[in-house]
Amino acid sequence: MRLKTTALSLGLMILATLLASAGPASALTSVPDGTTWMANGFVKASVQYGNVMFIGGDFSKLGESVFPGPNSGPFVDGYTGLAAIDMTTGQAIANFKPRLTANANQTLTVFALEMVGNRLFVGGQFSTVNGENHYNLAALDINPVTFRDTVVSTFDTVVGIPGNSNEGTFEVRTILAGPDGLYVGGAFSKVDGKGRPKTAKLEFDGSLVNAYKTAGVDGIVHDMVWAADAQSIFLAGGFKQLGIGNPRYALGRIDPTSGATLPWAVPSSQIPGATTTGQICYELATTTTRLFAGCGKKPNFVGAFRLDAGDVGTRTWQYGTGGNVQTVHLLPNGDDLVIGGHLGINSSQTYNGLMRVCNNTKYLRAIAILRNVTSTTSMVSPITTGSTSVTQPYLDCNFLPNIDGVNPQGPNYSGVNRYGGLWEIQVTDDHLWALGEFRYVNSQVRRSIARFSWTGLPPVDPPPPTQPVLTELTTPSPFEVQSDRTLSFTLRCPDQPASCNGSVKLIAGGSKQFGPVTFALAPLEDRTFDVILNDGAWDTIQAKSNHQIGGKLQLTAEGSPDTTPLSSSISVTLRLAA
Repeated sequence: MRLKTTALSLGLMILATLLASAGPASALTSVPDGTTWMANGFVKASVQYGNVMFIGGDFSKLGESVFPGPNSGPFVDGYTGLAAIDMTTGQAIANFKPRLTANANQTLTVFALEMVGNRLFVGGQFSTVNGENHYNLAALDINPVTFRDTVVSTFDTVVGIPGNSNEGTFEVRTILAGPDGLYVGGAFSKVDGKGRPKTAKLEFDGSLVNAYKTAGVDGIVHDMVWAADAQSIFLAGGFKQLGIGNPRYALGRIDPTSGATLPWAVPSSQIPGATTTGQICYELATTTTRLFAGCGKKPNFVGAFRLDAGDVGTRTWQYGTGGNVQTVHLLPNGDDLVIGGHLGINSSQTYNGLMRVCNNTKYLRAIAILRNVTSTTSMVSPITTGSTSVTQPYLDCNFLPNIDGVNPQGPNYSGVNRYGGLWEIQVTDDHLWALGEFRYVNSQVRRSIARFSWTGLPPVDPPPPTQPVLTELTTPSPFEVQSDRTLSFTLRCPDQPASCNGSVKLIAGGSKQFGPVTFALAPLEDRTFDVILNDGAWDTIQAKSNHQIGGKLQLTAEGSPDTTPLSSSISVTLRLAA
């Protein structure tokens, strides 16, 4: 995952404009940092958490040097496809080492990561986390000081059908956080036993949201991103239909509350291969006026589509590549797009092949920057000769590192996936991180992780507002209701630097039983709340044959000027005490 919408202060905009007039702004060196640790397998997911980057994929070791480099230098092993990297030093954080396992029908892979506050959500294909049953989706609470993880046992959503004959095809490919819950997409037909084709919405506690359903999605969903106004969600994938009777080829737009398909659509004639071979789009980025999509089946391309022309997503430019475009990342000026994938034509000798650009003097392999990507309104082709333009997109010929799977100066190592390449991009104020499935950068061993320094204006994504941390509910459900109608529960502030400020209320039996009551807790401090049930809830619980009713404990962390308010609902049960 990565930040998908950007903003920039007026001062930085002016500075970026001045730099652009003198030459390419936000220039990158094509020489990777030689001190960043590497992974001995591929990386397919990432998310930033302050100065830490969580990565997911299929690897068991991170180190200063891994094969095909010499077995030397510090390393951490024993990973199961999930790790954390200090983005300053480039080294692994040894405290973070969750244990994921897959059953006999699965292939252990982490495909999706998302952060909400101090909670990391993990999606992919697996069956247990730290010995607990969590099927393709899990949540880990992260200590922001030690970076140790704790599995959220109550977050036990089942994505897919355990034991099904097609079990090896069920997986979570993308996780998107919203203001009132999580959206997941991928390859599945059921969530918690209920029909949810390819996407679902969950409460933050993992409960399925019944009101949301995207019916009739007939292909895998690879990415979900918010529109710039946060009123709709864009989907990318391998589908031809989004909602029954709504043809949508690889790209679509849905309502975040109901999951219903919205009218905006890209004409099928403007998505190469849509109606013939079918098309797959892997990742998206948005501005207020454009949707950028990286795609690849046959043919492979990256393109831009209008969001400012009513319900018709007219194509404004398209760049054909020799291989899939797996990742796109919009830089903070809103007009430069980093793309990654296996962008050259594959062959038996080359990992992501050769694609000559810049007057045939350079090769485009796995990563590139397209400049000036938002100014056009009608179809044009990006300039790839080395020239620049103020009226149409152009390829930045000053940044074309040679990312490859085989050593151009040596043999083709066995086991190299020539359909690998670049799967993830992360940006900080100092570096661009390239993550994926590769072994060399500029003939130097840089397996799966490479970091490039900015030499001009750093393309800084403004840090997102701090998410206030919600307290922990330490009283297990069901809550015991005494004969005098009373019950109690306890909240605790976790072990962290910041205090927990918020409010709490309990809703059960269809009505409010308690609150909202505000609280302010220091780290590791707890507070017990006493509740007296109202007549309606008391009568209901007595009338039930099992003497219990359901409810929700609603917690809200109050935001300061530097924070974004965060709310969560925890499902609980109230039961008469024996």
